[in-house]
Amino acid sequence: MTDRIVLILAAILMTVLAGLFSGAETGIYRLSRLRLRLGIQKRRWSSLILARVMHDSSGLVLSTLIGTNLGNYLVTSIVTYIFLDIVQSERGAELFATAVTAPVLFVF
Repeated sequence: MTDRIVLILAAILMTVLAGLFSGAETGIYRLSRLRLRLGIQKRRWSSLILARVMHDSSGLVLSTLIGTNLGNYLVTSIVTYIFLDIVQSERGAELFATAVTAPVLFVF
């Protein structure tokens, strides 16, 4: 019972991390370069830090994609393992895991 609770908490944590990485990726694409440049000229510390991070934007997008995919795969694996313990059928566990994780991960 305790193991299942730990697995559920790990799945929730991985879902939150996958959502965080997906949101960061969207933020990278939606960043206004003009506003960033104006913030740098006004010497705003947040703009200066963001400009330093955005210097290698392709590497930043790559790392957020890796984080998103890793989180999604881990959530799916954990939920499949939980259902495999309950259902005792591999196909049933896969179907239930897909039915549960696909809508949740799509939202996040």
